[in-house]
Amino acid sequence: MSSLYETPAERAKRLSESTSTGNFFQDTFTDAVSSGISLGEDGKVKRDGLAWWLQSLTPGARSIAEQKKDLENSRIIERQVQDSGLTESQIRDELGDGKLTVGNVAGTIAESRRKRAEKPTPLQQSQITRGINADNLANTNAANANTIAQGNLELSRTTAANNMTLAANQMELARLDNKFDRETASADRNLTLRLAQMDSELADKRMAYDRETRAMDKRDRMIAQLMSGLGSLGGAFAL
Repeated sequence: MSSLYETPAERAKRLSESTSTGNFFQDTFTDAVSSGISLGEDGKVKRDGLAWWLQSLTPGARSIAEQKKDLENSRIIERQVQDSGLTESQIRDELGDGKLTVGNVAGTIAESRRKRAEKPTPLQQSQITRGINADNLANTNAANANTIAQGNLELSRTTAANNMTLAANQMELARLDNKFDRETASADRNLTLRLAQMDSELADKRMAYDRETRAMDKRDRMIAQLMSGLGSLGGAFAL
C-alpha cells in the first residue's frame, strides 16, 4: 500500500471484485472474455479474440477496460517509483497533497531528483559550513589585520608629526637659549663696563675731594698762621 498512488495489487483486487459474482462458471467466462478487452489510445473499447465474438454478452466491457487501463497505469507508476531510488517521503515533498498519475509521475520524480541533487548531504553541508566559517574567519582576520595596519600607519604618522613638533620645539628652545645666553653675556658686559665706569667716576670724585680737602686744609693753616701773626702783632702794640 502506498500513500502516493493506488498499487497494482489494489487495482487488481478492485477489478476482481467488480467482475466476481461468486459463480465459478460465470466468473471463469468473465475472466476469459475480459482478457481480450482493453481501452485504446482513442478512449474506445477494444475487443480481441473471444471478447470480440462474445461482445454482446459483455455489457460491462467499458468498465472492465477502464479498470484494466488503471491497473496498467498503476504498474507503470510503481515501476518508475521503484526505479527512482527515492523514498515516498522525498517524492511526497515534491508532489504535495495530490496523487501520482501516469501524467505527473515522471516530472515529479525528475524534479525531486534535481532538488535532491542540489541539496547537499550532511557531510557536504558540514564541509560547506566549515568552508563558510573558514572564509568568515579569514575575512575577519584580514579586516583585523587591515585595521591594525591602518592603526600602525596612523600611529607612525602621529609619531612622525610629534617628532617633528618636538624637533621644532627643541630648535626653538635652543634658539631661545642662545638668545638668552647672548643677552645675558651682553648684559654682563654692559654691567661690568658700567661698574668700571662708576668705579672710575667714584675714583675721580674721591681724588677731587682729596684735592679739595688738602686745599682747604692748606687754607685753614694759612688762616691760622695769619691769625696767629695778627695776634702776635696785636700783643706787641699792647706793650
